Amino acid sequence: MLGAVPSFVEDCLLAASPGELLGRFAGFIKSFGFDQFMIGDVSCREPHQMRETALQNISNYPSDWLDRYVAAEHYDHDPVCAMARIDDRPFTWKEAAQRFPAKRSQLVMEEAREFSIVGGAGFSIYRPRGIIIGFGLASSAGDMRTDRAALAILKTGAVHFQTAYSLLEESARSDGEETQGRERERSPRDLPLLTAREREVLLWLSWGKSKNEVADLLTVSESCIKRHCENIFKKLGTASVVESVARAVHLGVVNPF
Repeated sequence: MLGAVPSFVEDCLLAASPGELLGRFAGFIKSFGFDQFMIGDVSCREPHQMRETALQNISNYPSDWLDRYVAAEHYDHDPVCAMARIDDRPFTWKEAAQRFPAKRSQLVMEEAREFSIVGGAGFSIYRPRGIIIGFGLASSAGDMRTDRAALAILKTGAVHFQTAYSLLEESARSDGEETQGRERERSPRDLPLLTAREREVLLWLSWGKSKNEVADLLTVSESCIKRHCENIFKKLGTASVVESVARAVHLGVVNPF
């Protein structure tokens, strides 16, 4: 089991795109029995900030559950997020539920099971400027490894994943630095306003998905995705998906973490 970490570290360094890196991370956690994940900034505590963050998480949870999660405002009561904010040690969802026993928190866990999310684990990585990246790993079968040794290895792998992602992000930002420098001087009210769906489409594309694959994931037609892309290009003043992702991340319009 210990050999999984060096192999995964090498895989992270070889990844050429966020999408490829994400696929390698999915394979890594699958070896421990986890087939679903959510990764996001859990630093925010204000409801409106949590709502924006929930829409920008990296996740392969069922889309119906994500829709329910946002609509029901579970982000403000999720015991896994709450646990990640106060303790950087790996923990099981059962431990998080015991730590935060309020009925509203228990409801989040109960409804998750209705969407075949039967159990999981979590941990957080503390970044500069008070940013806390929370990792939620879940299993639809319930046969995941949650012993302390396994959770420690999973967190170690997640640290390398996050570092590799940051390097890929930095590389993307280096392109067009002069143009981006001018964009930094724009006031917040001048920033392009993407809809929640446009942000979702752009995030999936940034993770290496094709327009056709995104259409399947969102259960819409490919022509619908193309229209979203056209709107994104107009709002960001870009001409390609790669350019749009780089500019959107730089401006803070979308936040993969």
